[in-house]
Amino acid sequence: MPEYVEYEHTPHTESEFIQQIVEEISNSKLYRNPLHVATYPVGVNSRMETLEKLLDIESNDVRMIGISGIGGIGKTTIAKAIYNSISYEFKAKSFLENVRERSKTHIGIIHLQEELLSNISQNKILKIETLLRQCDCFASGSRIIMTTRYKSLLVKRNGLSTYDYGVKELNEYEATKLFRNHAFLDNKLYEDYLELEKKAIHYAKGLPLALKVMGADLCGKTINEWKDALDY
Repeated sequence: MPEYVEYEHTPHTESEFIQQIVEEISNSKLYRNPLHVATYPVGVNSRMETLEKLLDIESNDVRMIGISGIGGIGKTTIAKAIYNSISYEFKAKSFLENVRERSKTHIGIIHLQEELLSNISQNKILKIETLLRQCDCFASGSRIIMTTRYKSLLVKRNGLSTYDYGVKELNEYEATKLFRNHAFLDNKLYEDYLELEKKAIHYAKGLPLALKVMGADLCGKTINEWKDALDY
């Protein structure tokens, strides 16, 4: 049977009718605005599987997962991917970026808090003067995901289940795949570059950001330029 939407009042114009439809879709679970994760999200799916188990969204507790690791290891990429994967399960959600830089001042913290509340509330002009510090402000079933370089920030609090997920470097297969995606046009590796590729991957030490930057920088360059860049 077809479904019908009942509105509070009958729209007088076509533009009003269209606007009501847009609002209904925007407020429904069918509406998604996924975050950009990565052009080549190598190794992300396997790491998401572990995170999904820790998040256990069927559980009714309030749970925080810390995605920890050194800079460039892919914490934000993984956080965006898991957000896209599970956000539709929640009525209210928010993704805040560059928190470390933006929270260096009191005003920056206030703006972050206002952005958070604005994202999870229909009131888009919320203003606050204090920060949320207590765990009892979160509804049952809430999930908080935080990326951090420091595990010490994952402080356990009453009423909050805290878990740490330490991101591991890409293994050799994953590192090679990611590097080739960025370093070679059409992902085509020439045999003359094989040893140089191995050296570049060794330098990157499994860090996705390093592999991406090095690959993009070397892409399209001659073998001699590769040797100069890698001090071969």
